[in-house]
Order: sequence, then C-alpha cells, then structure tokens
Amino acid sequence: MLEEPPQKTLFLLVAEEQDELLPTIVSRCQKVKVGGLARNEDAETIVATIISQNPAAGYIEKMQMAEAFYQVLSDWKTEIGDRIKEEEAEQAESEEYIRINKEVLDARIEAEYKEKRTNLMRALAMWHRDIFFAISGVLDTDLFYYQDFLSFIRNTAENIGYQKAYQNIELVEDMQYQMNLYISEQSVLQRGFTDMSL
Repeated sequence: MLEEPPQKTLFLLVAEEQDELLPTIVSRCQKVKVGGLARNEDAETIVATIISQNPAAGYIEKMQMAEAFYQVLSDWKTEIGDRIKEEEAEQAESEEYIRINKEVLDARIEAEYKEKRTNLMRALAMWHRDIFFAISGVLDTDLFYYQDFLSFIRNTAENIGYQKAYQNIELVEDMQYQMNLYISEQSVLQRGFTDMSL
C-alpha cells in the first residue's frame, strides 16, 4: 500500500524510534518530528508574534519578518555578551579568580548564543509543523505546539498545500544548518523567508 498508494491519500505513521522501522518503509516517508522538545516560551512567543503580525505575507512582509528575526538574534547576542562580560568583571574582583583568556570568553558567549538561536529556529520549525498538521487534518489539538494560535494556523493552512508545508519545515532546518556553517544570518533569514510559503 505504501509503495503505490491511491491518489489523494495521506498516511500518518507514528513511531517513537525511526530506527525501529524497516528501511523500505522509511525510504517512502517524509519525516516530521512531533515531540520530545523542551518548551522555550521566549522563542515561541517571538515566532508567533512576528508571523501572526504579518498575515498577508508578500515579499515585503517576508523581508520584514526576516529583519525582525535578525534583530532578535542581534539583540540576544549583544545581551549575552554584555551579561557574560559583566559576570567576568565581577568575578575578577575576587582573590581566588583566575582571569580567563579572550578566546574562552568568546566561546562562552558563542555557545550560549547558539543555544538561543537553535531554540528560535526550532520554534519556527514547530510553527510550520503545526501548519502541516492542520493541512493533514490532525484533529487532536494536544498535538499542536502553538495551541493559542490554532485558528491563525488553520487559516494559513488553507492557503498552503502539503508539499509547500513540508518544504517550509525543510527550509527552516536548512536555515539552521547554514547558520551553523557561519553563513551570514541576515542573508540566510532573508533568503529563507522569501522562499517560504506563508
């Protein structure tokens, strides 16, 4: 049945571990992660606010969303850097303190920043996963990540097909990958948002 499904048929296969499925089944499926993520309310609120404020997502609105995300990331990087440097200065006043070098300080800032950025991109992927669920006809509202925005998500889902919804999820994952390669975040966000179906 999976090899040649009837037209206009969608199967939702649920498994806790992908490794437990036969490779022939996995090769015929599109993977959508459903749970197991720690909630990050800051990132979730930012994603929901930015996207829901731009319901008519033409090119200009998509660029505005990209810029809003970039501004959030820039602000976070500055805040993290200032906080860690302030902590370092406070510790330097103690007698037992051993001054750390600039590379270690920069690495601490970068590690904390990357964690926050990953949380933001994960929250964006979960937004698009919810749209995919809405298109798929998932009725159990407990499966949705953004339960407070279900009506907005369902309205968005009416204008996007399965393929575009899934491509949005892949696009967000690719954006995260590109940022991890140190490609300009602003460029990655601009290109990613302009390619998204919203």
